[in-house]
Amino acid sequence: SLVESESKRGCLGPFDSLAAAWDQCNDGDVWLLHDGEYQIDRTTMCVPEIGMQKKSVSMIGIGHNVHIAPAHDLWLENAFYFENIKFSIGVCLENNSIVSFKNCRFTKHFLLIDLGATAKIEKCSFVANKGICSAIEIHPNAREVLISECRFENFGYSGVDEDTEIIVV
Repeated sequence: SLVESESKRGCLGPFDSLAAAWDQCNDGDVWLLHDGEYQIDRTTMCVPEIGMQKKSVSMIGIGHNVHIAPAHDLWLENAFYFENIKFSIGVCLENNSIVSFKNCRFTKHFLLIDLGATAKIEKCSFVANKGICSAIEIHPNAREVLISECRFENFGYSGVDEDTEIIVV
């Protein structure tokens, strides 16, 4: 149930899933996510099919362990803001998307910024498993990418056990 401060602010919920919240939310809504693992339905929230409403939302983790772990990589085509959330899958910002990440953690996979996308990545950490070579891949025709105060670990893996390498091309 909602705590008193949430009720006073006019918050809706709680919802059983992010998909249920998506159905009830309006463009520009802010979601407060408590500790837990959340699944995102790719067809509901990401790369909407023709005729589906595109919504822009902010998702803010208000705990210490807010984790988004969809079954497939996450493809975003809207405007999103993520704060204090862990992602353990690949995240792709599609054409014309505008996405910001603040104090987020990316593990196991990568962030891909595609043609025409805009990204702001601030105070995030990227930690790779062995075999992952890049933390962020930026399409040459991405609109704008701002990266500040981020931390990168275990990237540039060459197949041999060795200390972390940083490769700039």
